[in-house]
Amino acid sequence: MQCKNIPLLANKAGNFAFEIKAFPNNGSSKISSKKTESKIGILPKPFRIVSFTINGSEQPNLVLNEGESATLSWRVEGENIQVKLLPYGNDVKPVDSITLPVNQAFPPQIGLQVNDISGKQQSQQRGFAITVIKKVVPIPIPSANPLPPSNNPFKTPLPQR
Repeated sequence: MQCKNIPLLANKAGNFAFEIKAFPNNGSSKISSKKTESKIGILPKPFRIVSFTINGSEQPNLVLNEGESATLSWRVEGENIQVKLLPYGNDVKPVDSITLPVNQAFPPQIGLQVNDISGKQQSQQRGFAITVIKKVVPIPIPSANPLPPSNNPFKTPLPQR
């Protein structure tokens, strides 16, 4: 017996039971069949973080200016995965972006964490260390108010001619 190029309908990860059928090629109508005695595990395709950027940069140490915005973008490939944006901890789509205001409460570290739901692969994480430069607010300089002319001891009347 020889088996080649047999398509499997198990295109997703999980445990599957298969049945093998042998069809004779000598004109007989007898079909032999055998089911697998135990389920066969189909593993998910390996996942990977394709990209994770802040304002288009993949540099791990970033300096952001207070008052501006930061656009986080990411792309993760894989099956049966859970993608989290840290430190927020909320689940996000495998491909997405979000814009956040940069202020003094901006987290000093932001990361993307990917977990295999089936637990067969080690989780992956990529992140940034962020420094926020405080916005300089100009302090108005009070204008000097001259003393009223009548109270000015330095003003002397000019002699009249």
